[in-house]
Amino acid sequence: WRDPVDFGARCRRGWAYLLHGAPHFALEDFETCLKEDGANADALLGRGNAYIRLKKLDEALEDAQTAEKHGKLTDRLTYNLGRLYAQAAEHLEADPRRRVDVKIQRRAAYCREKALECMRQTLIMMKTDERRTKLWRNEIQSDPAFNVLRFDLAYLQMQERYGEKR
Repeated sequence: WRDPVDFGARCRRGWAYLLHGAPHFALEDFETCLKEDGANADALLGRGNAYIRLKKLDEALEDAQTAEKHGKLTDRLTYNLGRLYAQAAEHLEADPRRRVDVKIQRRAAYCREKALECMRQTLIMMKTDERRTKLWRNEIQSDPAFNVLRFDLAYLQMQERYGEKR
């Protein structure tokens, strides 16, 4: 943690800061990592998540799109990408101008669809149905970032397949 050139540790510390509600500190760590490697998808998604918490939507979405362009994403990175898009959709849908601004409506719909697509991709990346079900039950259905998606048809279909059987 004390080695300023250990960018892997700085990136992990950035995520830890996010988990503990310190997006300003997280932003510093992710920006340091990105100065070293501007294509680091983990740092881009971390910075994007920090931006979302700081209500810098344009910057967050730019980082999300950049991360997608820089190669193959792991299941963890795809999950975090989906979280970022879901949170962006929630911010856009809460915007009072949304009712009259078609551009905001379209952007919110795009973010919702991207979040659902990332969720599907993350589940596909799991090697077995058992792992998919475990991810759904232990992570996705309890993650507040996905609250905005809970009544979408695609979400409900995944819930039916991977959620608790009643």
